[in-house]
Amino acid sequence: MFKKLLIASVLAGGCVLPSAASDYYLGVSFVDSEISGDGIDLEDDGYAITIGRSIGISSAVDTALEFSIANLQKMNIDGVELTTETMDLSLLVSNDYGRFSPFVRFAFSDGEIEASVGGASVKSDDKTMTYGLGVDYAVNDSSFIRLELTDGEYSENGSDVDVETTRFGVFTKF
Repeated sequence: MFKKLLIASVLAGGCVLPSAASDYYLGVSFVDSEISGDGIDLEDDGYAITIGRSIGISSAVDTALEFSIANLQKMNIDGVELTTETMDLSLLVSNDYGRFSPFVRFAFSDGEIEASVGGASVKSDDKTMTYGLGVDYAVNDSSFIRLELTDGEYSENGSDVDVETTRFGVFTKF
């Protein structure tokens, strides 16, 4: 219910807010994730909430800073509840081609995987750099949609886990 309400709010805000929107934006994304490595091969759907701000680092390209919280996976495997979440701080570098803005993402990510059964739980946490490629499409002056692919490798206690995501999001400027 919360996800539907948030999506509806972002869509409505993009239609109602004035076209003289500022450099800040907010979005919600559907996330398809694949987690693999050391005998793990999982695929599930989740969501991400992102807030960003355009920053003019260079006159040659557009740049933005983003903060995202993503719930990549929440599944039950043989009675074990498994959740995967990330918090990312990103720099996006893009260039406009009409309504399309292809971009490259460089992110510092804090990822956590938690497995719980009954009342007991085990967590694994790691920080890493992730990278991504994507494109924004400007629907109007105050909203855009995004398609993106990201990849990151998390490691703890000698175990490497690769996390790949495909994201489709709706964003509004405010």
